[in-house]
Amino acid sequence: MKTALDTATIDEMEARGGSFIRALAKAARYADDENLSRIKSVWFYEWMYYQKMIPNLRARFQEAQ
Repeated sequence: MKTALDTATIDEMEARGGSFIRALAKAARYADDENLSRIKSVWFYEWMYYQKMIPNLRARFQEAQ
């Protein structure tokens, strides 16, 4: 199941990434749970890079919990 954090990471990848990262974001957006997990593990460093770019990351997702 995609979390709000996953969706926000995908949004950042689409907004700020190059052509490969944007294609990866598109694949992640349409991926089922198993394939999203694969994307996040194979491209872990890229995933974390764009996740850290989310504005106000801590505040935004601590409020949601």
